[in-house]
Amino acid sequence: MGVDAINLQKSVDQYNEAKKKGEDELFFSDTKRMIPVEQGPFYAIKFIARNLGTLGGATIDEKMRALKPDGEPVGNLYIAGADASGMYGKAYVDFEGGTLGFAYISGRLAGIDAAETAKESN
Repeated sequence: MGVDAINLQKSVDQYNEAKKKGEDELFFSDTKRMIPVEQGPFYAIKFIARNLGTLGGATIDEKMRALKPDGEPVGNLYIAGADASGMYGKAYVDFEGGTLGFAYISGRLAGIDAAETAKESN
């Protein structure tokens, strides 16, 4: 793997201790979902994290308009998909494509309102 063996052992020990104790003070993981690392064989994979979008983004209304802290819409500013708050709670859907439905419909609703607003201002 190309990692320092001593640091790897420390990480495994910290993880197993958190599981045993029932509390992860380093990463605050749900220890009920943790599986102790005790007996091999073990395998390593290269993992590259990616950012799919924001979580807990801008507050919106039913027309996908961005809202100010007082709840009033920001003129001509729409938020759609994962950048809108309230859709996903505290966790992002962990499978590919799971959020496309909201992305599509929120973009459509924002577009409809933007078009209607543009017509009214002409």
